[in-house]
Amino acid sequence: MSSSGTSRHFAALDIGSNSFNLSLVRIREDGQWEMVGRHKETVRLAHDLDADGERLSPEAMDRGVEALGRCLEYARGYDAPVRAVATSAVREARNRQEFLDRVRAAYGLEVEVVSGHEEARLIWMGLQADPTLSQRRAFSFDIGGGSVEFCVGTGEDLQFASSLPLGGVRLAGRFFPDGDVSPKALKQCREWVQGRLEPIVRALRTFRWDLSLATAGTVGALMRMVVMRREGHVPLRLSGSCATGEELLAVCREVCATRSVKARRKLPGMDEKRADILPAGAVVVETLVKSLSLTNLEWRDSGVREGVVRDYLERESHVGKAPELGSWRRRGVTSLADSFSLDRDHDRQVERLSRELFLQLSEPLRLDENAGELLEAAAQLHEVGLRIGFDEHHKHSYYVVRHSHLLAGFVDREIEMIAQVARYHRKSHPKPSHPQWMALSETDRRIVSCLSGILRVADGLDRRHQGAVAGVKAHRGEGGWVLVVQARNGDETGMEIWAADSKKALLEECLGGPVTLVPAA
Repeated sequence: MSSSGTSRHFAALDIGSNSFNLSLVRIREDGQWEMVGRHKETVRLAHDLDADGERLSPEAMDRGVEALGRCLEYARGYDAPVRAVATSAVREARNRQEFLDRVRAAYGLEVEVVSGHEEARLIWMGLQADPTLSQRRAFSFDIGGGSVEFCVGTGEDLQFASSLPLGGVRLAGRFFPDGDVSPKALKQCREWVQGRLEPIVRALRTFRWDLSLATAGTVGALMRMVVMRREGHVPLRLSGSCATGEELLAVCREVCATRSVKARRKLPGMDEKRADILPAGAVVVETLVKSLSLTNLEWRDSGVREGVVRDYLERESHVGKAPELGSWRRRGVTSLADSFSLDRDHDRQVERLSRELFLQLSEPLRLDENAGELLEAAAQLHEVGLRIGFDEHHKHSYYVVRHSHLLAGFVDREIEMIAQVARYHRKSHPKPSHPQWMALSETDRRIVSCLSGILRVADGLDRRHQGAVAGVKAHRGEGGWVLVVQARNGDETGMEIWAADSKKALLEECLGGPVTLVPAA
């Protein structure tokens, strides 16, 4: 990472379903940041999804790869490292790996695919960059190209987060493919949206909030029209603009009643680039305004990319320290463990011993701090499968972790790795006949194997779930490694040493030599 004086630059790239948005920020020495510039590419990855909405078209991938080149060129001018996250269109495409591989081959860029829940969290983090919101309970929704994210919370206390595949580009491709709106298609779209929103609306009605917020371009385009109607001009800065529910409904009706794209482009305040897809987004907005009785709505020019910046700074604050989950990650892991684990004292003991081993073995195993966070999460979650049943509970743990929406702060790749480390804490080692393990990259397979090897030994060192082991010290011996097991208050640790010894083989494979466990003198 480059440094210039007391500040440096960082770029957050949101690979969205409609557009790619890059935010370039300057990070000051005190850890605060300020926006330097933005770059936007309208790509519409979601527009060319096939009939089942499952595959990115070759043309869409071509557009995406070319657009990413221009985004990266912009960041390169400031020597800024780039963190790129992909949302709805990429995460739901069955051929997403083809697109990710093309990006990696072209630019060496590793794109992180985020879940819908994680996308909602990042949007919420972006909103919380405004300190005026920290003490107010707010409801927010973000209508993107492929999905809609919903949040309710106060400051960092995110109480509700969800995502639905009801984005403007996706809906427009389904109901208004040429941009024109017929009465029949409009009726079908409204029925579709209302049906899909009903469960979310029902859940949201259980909350109360002081402030209703919207982000992303769809509501921004509608807000632009509202302000034009009300004031006769569009301000240079639209962020922070407010509209009543009635004002929004009036604009939505006007947009949907204008049947052709050509006529819609002439509407006062219309963003011409969105004229073809705006009716679909307007249907979502009018449904939410009516069903939630929204009387006022404020639009904020914020989104995933601002959340990525804040998340990056939180993660960076832990670099060079002992691996420790950030606040968002820890809350998610703890929530899932509390919901499913049968013995939280054992989880915490295994987590502590895993961390000790990681700190001493990370260098020979060539593992970084982020791997330590994945191990910490897996250690807390390795036995959540016991809630389903003892037999093959390691496989049940994989399923629970992989399909949970509680793991805030982790991207899809990281959740898969945590789930696999939990899965391999017992029984067979990772092997080529295991499809999930083979689906990982070669680098990630090595990391999963190393972390699983550590977790197996740590789990063995609490065999009786009694916390008998106070610590473990690792040092190089003749031809291998020696792990010295320290007892707590004179406790007997023979059973723990025997159990860890029986589970050490995977760690030995990763270290490339024998591991010997001995009690402290």
